[in-house]
Amino acid sequence: MTDPRADLGFPTGGVLFGIDHGIKRIGVALCDGARIITRPLLVIERTTREAEFALLQGLIKKHQAVGIVVGLPLDVREATAGNFTPESRTVRRWVSRLKAVVSIPVILWDERFSSFEAESRAEAMGRDPNEPIDHWSAAVILEDYLQAHHPAADPPTEPEPD
Repeated sequence: MTDPRADLGFPTGGVLFGIDHGIKRIGVALCDGARIITRPLLVIERTTREAEFALLQGLIKKHQAVGIVVGLPLDVREATAGNFTPESRTVRRWVSRLKAVVSIPVILWDERFSSFEAESRAEAMGRDPNEPIDHWSAAVILEDYLQAHHPAADPPTEPEPD
């Protein structure tokens, strides 16, 4: 029988990275090996693709990551919600190149509203408003993916009365 948590080529356990790809920065987050806890890891200032990929490869090795979830920006306007945007095309090209250099699966995940949620969480944690939130957004993207693909166990049920 197939494990219902197995999906999209990821092993059923192990550390996953979440990535929020932006024009100026790349936010990176990770989850624990049981995929229960996510946390922001770092913000990478954009330089060259080669430098970005080398840094990501080092992080993959250091944290023994088994997969990467990259946020895909989709249109949020009501009339065109869910459609690709110019930014989503850029991210898709970047991911295509990333897949060519890393040895672990990489998937795209809808990141709509992740920045709003990240801003709210970062403010609640007392973040300096001048600090970037890209790694917080990456954590939200990864958490959203995990909630969709690794739902919490069913709550215990009360026994039926006799």
